[in-house]
Amino acid sequence: MAEQAKAARWGLQESNTEKDDRGTKSEPPVDNMGLRAREEVIKEKTATVARDVHRFHAFAAQRRKIDEHLGQADAKRTEGANENTRRAHKKGLQVKTMAETT
Repeated sequence: MAEQAKAARWGLQESNTEKDDRGTKSEPPVDNMGLRAREEVIKEKTATVARDVHRFHAFAAQRRKIDEHLGQADAKRTEGANENTRRAHKKGLQVKTMAETT
């Protein structure tokens, strides 16, 4: 009888320690499959971003080569575009003032 009581107490203590161990954790049990799935999604997004960046840089380099071949380097093209914009803006102002005076 004493052995059965000891075994029962031992079993009760084991179950209490398991309950205590689970009760102290405030987080739900870890779902490894969910974490792995999230990691895979993150890896896939990272790879996609890296691929897109690589494609963008390749496109920009190709565009630069074409511009250099045509003699339209970035600095020249920007200066020309700014100058054309200024001229068009001035011309538009002149047209407006002429229309207002007539």
